[in-house]
Amino acid sequence: MRFQLLGEDEERFSALFEKVTTSASVPTTPATVVASAPPAFSPFDSTSELWTDYCACFKTFLGAHSTPPGKRPQVFLTNQTGTVYELLSNLVAQAQRTKNINDLTIDEVVKLMQHQYDIEVLYLRKIQGLE
Repeated sequence: MRFQLLGEDEERFSALFEKVTTSASVPTTPATVVASAPPAFSPFDSTSELWTDYCACFKTFLGAHSTPPGKRPQVFLTNQTGTVYELLSNLVAQAQRTKNINDLTIDEVVKLMQHQYDIEVLYLRKIQGLE
């Protein structure tokens, strides 16, 4: 069954058809891509997780979000509690007075955290009576 447009409907359909077919041939500008920050990663909690487990999960997170190596320390630091940030800042200041916490590489951050929170280090401190 065919439909027949009458009078005014035919004119509106023709105008709409013309508009759709001519706008389809007009080049459009590509959408602007806006870089977004990676989602937040939960901060390290030494009371509920092992540093080695947290570190492995964080490295997976960095890879999943294609975080460039130069940004990895900042991503780590911005996702930590004030306590962990302050601890790392103090450790850096004690070790190298000329170095700022924002100049650390991810490997340096991992070593500092491992020195503070690795289960073996914590165990040795406990049996030696240091904690």
